[in-house]
Amino acid sequence: MDKVFVKNIVINFAGLIIPAFVSLATVPAYIHALGLERYGVVALVWILIDYFGILGFTMSVAAQNRISKAHSAGDSRASVEVLWSVVWANLMIGVLVGAAVYASGLFYVSCCMSIESGLRHEVTMGLPWLALAVPVANVTCAFGAALTGVERFGVFNTTQTLGTVLFQLVPLGVAFVIGPTFQNVLAAAILMRLLTAARLAWQSSRMLGVSRVMGPRREVVKSLFDFGGWMFVGTVTSMVSESIDRVLIASTLGARLVALYSVPKNLVTRLNILAFAVERVLFPRLSAVDSASAATLMQESSQFLASVLTPIVLAAMLAVGPFLHVWVGNEVASVATPFARILIITMWIAGQADVVRILVQSHVSVGKAARTSMLQLPVYVAVLWIAIQQFGLMGAAVANVFRVSLDYVILLKLSRTSFRLALRSMFAHVVLLLVCLWLISAFDITLMTYVAGAVLILADMAWSLAMSPALRNMGRSLLLRLYF
Repeated sequence: MDKVFVKNIVINFAGLIIPAFVSLATVPAYIHALGLERYGVVALVWILIDYFGILGFTMSVAAQNRISKAHSAGDSRASVEVLWSVVWANLMIGVLVGAAVYASGLFYVSCCMSIESGLRHEVTMGLPWLALAVPVANVTCAFGAALTGVERFGVFNTTQTLGTVLFQLVPLGVAFVIGPTFQNVLAAAILMRLLTAARLAWQSSRMLGVSRVMGPRREVVKSLFDFGGWMFVGTVTSMVSESIDRVLIASTLGARLVALYSVPKNLVTRLNILAFAVERVLFPRLSAVDSASAATLMQESSQFLASVLTPIVLAAMLAVGPFLHVWVGNEVASVATPFARILIITMWIAGQADVVRILVQSHVSVGKAARTSMLQLPVYVAVLWIAIQQFGLMGAAVANVFRVSLDYVILLKLSRTSFRLALRSMFAHVVLLLVCLWLISAFDITLMTYVAGAVLILADMAWSLAMSPALRNMGRSLLLRLYF
């Protein structure tokens, strides 16, 4: 694993973590400016925009795959053709989805939405901006895919981070200065997204050597839909798998226990930021190299992710109980802490599985990866339902471990990676995770428990440095920079 690859991971991690902190920091100010009811509508809209843009996002991933291959082969013309084809395709998809959003939004606000009349009028006035948000988001993804496809992660993350910060802060300023109405906030947010899209368009055009606007190429659009369609199926299936546990808990155990389960799950999913940073860098690189090099790079990336993520996960398992007690109070924390630790292990396994999934998507078959997720879903639902019936919330957490473990094993088989080899490279990390789980489950949390946990973290770091050349090189570079 070369230094540029590791540097790109760090850049992507920073590009993901900074907006997350900004988003969390602005929540109290938004609630103060807008009020709870109006803020609830705005928060729902942000989620809907992400959902409406799934097809555009997966088309952009397909374009990233094609641009990576063309860039690696030195075919600049093919890169430009893919760029304009995905831009026009995403724009068309966005316009159609946006029109459907506007029509269905009018019906929902008029007939189904339970809000006071003044806010209902604000939401109605904001619907055109909501419809516009979909094509803007789609086009933004398309130009972003061009930059990540040629591995210009520094440029991409700088623009994306600045755009996300403006997306959070400018609407808040508009709410305080002009007025805290739904349409004002939404209009300001969409204009910031449009500004980000324009900046990404200029940068991607410069990086790819675009000299003029081109129309879409039919055969390129078709190949993007073939790849992006399966990516869409896999993404939707993954989203269902991630949320179905809360649906079954609600129908079986009641809404109160959904809240007790959702609080720790929403918290521990923040651990996947590092895995996502690795995956964002890995996908274009795997797309550009041959199968043998891809398999080697995947194994190195998996080891690197485990080396960096395992100490974080060990620390999270030790800290999640006290943190929940401070964050949400003793009543929630006392119930949520035991299965929160299981969910943390779930995130560790899921990160490893997703690294292998990228190899399958880029070098085996994106269709096989999607069909595998679809076939696993009913099995997981059955196991989840039985586990919830028998063991409640802890059963749901263990069923999640089953889901990601099954996914990992099947993906290893599809990627033609030896399960024994994968287990051997991860064995020490897995043992330390299990020892830590046993330690904090079997004994009261005392100073000695934290000391023992710290020893486990240091042991894992020592093992990682001994087994991972990439981590040693990164540590050596950091020490040299600090020294000189």
